[in-house]
Amino acid sequence: MLLATEHPEMRWALRTALSQEQGLTVVGEVSSVRSLLKLSRAVEPDVILVEWELPGHPVEALLPALHVQGHGARLVVIAQEPQAREAALAAGADAFLSKADPPSQFLEELRALLRR
Repeated sequence: MLLATEHPEMRWALRTALSQEQGLTVVGEVSSVRSLLKLSRAVEPDVILVEWELPGHPVEALLPALHVQGHGARLVVIAQEPQAREAALAAGADAFLSKADPPSQFLEELRALLRR
């Protein structure tokens, strides 16, 4: 899994929670769109967790570009605003997670995505 969020605290919290899950390994962390595009090509993750508000380029334009790279990563968007769900899914996200969701729900959504 590749984590893409601007906030170091958020990356730390995600990495910490995900490290306790069997079968989930964080292979990289980035804080910008430019870094995300570069690292995703290098590590070819199975899941990319990207913050909707990631600086550098509108994420709704980024998601199709990540699909085009062709390595088949599932794209999960995380956002503060629940109304971003429809826009994220329409732009190509495979799943949407709200920052307001409790951690247990967040992890269950990721597990369900990986089972598909």
